[in-house]
Amino acid sequence: MLIFSLMQGVIIFKELLLLLFIVRVVLSWLISLGFRHRIAIQIYELVGKFIEPIVYPCRKLLSRFNTGMFDFSLVLAFLLVDFGSKGILLILRIFL
Repeated sequence: MLIFSLMQGVIIFKELLLLLFIVRVVLSWLISLGFRHRIAIQIYELVGKFIEPIVYPCRKLLSRFNTGMFDFSLVLAFLLVDFGSKGILLILRIFL
């Protein structure tokens, strides 16, 4: 029962992080297109505080490569969270 609860927690945490990544991307596009509403900027900064500890190492790693004006750090962080959660779930299934 505890393992099942842990698995549900991992799934919920992963989905929340992926949702925050998507919100961050959409808001960055809107802000760059001129939608500079105060609430949108505050949400963008708040979401950034939650996901930046995951995105920053990816950004630092990708800075070694010349990606031009594109920032693929969110994509890499998105993939790492997805694959990492799948790995954790596989490990937890061993104990079921």
